[in-house]
Amino acid sequence: MKCKKCKNEILSTDLTCPYCDYGMDAHIENENPNEIPLKDQKFSAFTKYPKKVKSYKKTHGIYAILNLYKNAFDFHGYSGWFEYWTQQLYLFVLSITFTLMRNAYIVSPDTYSSIGKIILYSLAILIILTLIPSLSATVRRLHDTGRSGYLVLLTFIPFFGSLILIFLTLAPSE
Repeated sequence: MKCKKCKNEILSTDLTCPYCDYGMDAHIENENPNEIPLKDQKFSAFTKYPKKVKSYKKTHGIYAILNLYKNAFDFHGYSGWFEYWTQQLYLFVLSITFTLMRNAYIVSPDTYSSIGKIILYSLAILIILTLIPSLSATVRRLHDTGRSGYLVLLTFIPFFGSLILIFLTLAPSE
């Protein structure tokens, strides 16, 4: 076999030309259809052989929070452990922040200042806007653990239902 760039004779098993370092992977067919084609793999500068590139869905950090709202009405599919708990942490911090802000503007136990009322209404709107996305994320997480999404109804059992649901969502993925 000849190199396409420098036309020198090389072995058919070589991935790069030893003379000009031209990549010879474009002619290699992929034997395993589930494997990433060789031409799409990234090469390391320190190794001769290519490293496998895994398809990576962005489910960490801010992408997990964006997926919460993007998949708000998607009750089918799966949500990974890290994605689900990142979303729950975000919702927890958001609710604690609004609650602390609301408590800071209480004039007396029965009355709020005008800013306190605005924060109270904002908190109510926040709860309404995050209820459906949170439920759908929990259903997808239950699907990921191999359980029925209807187990989210355990939250209606006082105290113990929520604890059981927490343990079910902490289970490893299947």
